[in-house]
Amino acid sequence: MNFFSDIRTTSLAFFAALLLIACGSPKMDEEVEKTGEDCPIQVGREGTVTHITQNDTAVVFSMTVDEDSVSLDSAFLQPAHVEGLIARLLRAKKNKPDRLIAAMTEQHKGLQFLFTGSKSGQTAQAYVSGTRLNVIIDEKGRFIPDADRRARLAATDTLTQKVKAANKRLPAMLREGLQLDSVAIEGGYLLFRFTLNGMGLSIDKVKNNPEAVKDEVLRLLPTLGELKPICKQAHLGLILRFKTPKPTKKNAPPQRTCGILVTPDEFAKLKN
Repeated sequence: MNFFSDIRTTSLAFFAALLLIACGSPKMDEEVEKTGEDCPIQVGREGTVTHITQNDTAVVFSMTVDEDSVSLDSAFLQPAHVEGLIARLLRAKKNKPDRLIAAMTEQHKGLQFLFTGSKSGQTAQAYVSGTRLNVIIDEKGRFIPDADRRARLAATDTLTQKVKAANKRLPAMLREGLQLDSVAIEGGYLLFRFTLNGMGLSIDKVKNNPEAVKDEVLRLLPTLGELKPICKQAHLGLILRFKTPKPTKKNAPPQRTCGILVTPDEFAKLKN
């Protein structure tokens, strides 16, 4: 059985996903505002979140660090400690931001800490990407158990290395008229970018006959079978993004794009 048989294909879904990742949503705005009104939020013995805002890529937690208890030094900023801060946020006795962080994982938005020392006034910051957050926090805003989290983190790290290696060999022609430009991990998805030059495969064909295009393209990606279990373990979805070349002549048709998208949850349910 084709494990992509349940993929939903639509340019609208593709762009909707990217818009949610880049721009947020009314739900995200509401959760940021509501959780911000609940500040201050005590984060264990290490300090207090004083206010919460957001930008295009992350929700920003401004935190005053209690320098009577901890030092705002390089050890404090290590990724393992920063992820521990998120776990302690989710165990806050009052006003824990679990609904906000659940919305962040749903929309694959990153988390940024802006730290200020309570005595020294020293400042520092740390960032956890949306992809990283998605492998340590589940869809209900709960910290994932250590064993599962370690497996997700290891899978994401493995996939990152494989993507870097693959991009060194790109761009590459998969067949006449179909060029694979690059591969990336973006916002909880493994994203394959293609250029179509109109030789047999077109944006209209992608839109009008997506199942046939999807099957054809997936057969031309020899490493996808190897990446499938890693993607599932890392809780990543897939996007196949197609574009036409940029016009080089005046009055030439504009560049067009279209995509095939499968969400992480849908990907996890797909059968071989």
